[in-house]
Amino acid sequence: MAVASFTDDLRGPLAIWKQPSATRAYVIGVYTAGGKTSDDYSVACIIDAHTGEDVATWRGHLEPGDFAVIIFALMEHYAGTTGQAMVVPEINNHGLVVLDNLRRLGAWNIYTRTTWDAI
Repeated sequence: MAVASFTDDLRGPLAIWKQPSATRAYVIGVYTAGGKTSDDYSVACIIDAHTGEDVATWRGHLEPGDFAVIIFALMEHYAGTTGQAMVVPEINNHGLVVLDNLRRLGAWNIYTRTTWDAI
């Protein structure tokens, strides 16, 4: 897996509009593509949970396992009041690879939903 680091690059995949605050909570919505440059982009949108404001966005082409490293680094960077930003990953196809790798990396603030059957 790749190692994540944040550097200033006006043409890089990460755009930050607001740095994290220890008094805020953050949510990261994640769409995972296949990783090839001919595929869609993988995207992670970091949102202030209090205001709904988009504070940062990562967009690029990475293999799903490597994308998980980026997402985990963003979860830690935007830790806010909860100690780790909540991540809401897509849970189909490539998103399952990201989810598995996030768990291996130590992500604990992962959105889950409860489904009920007809009985």
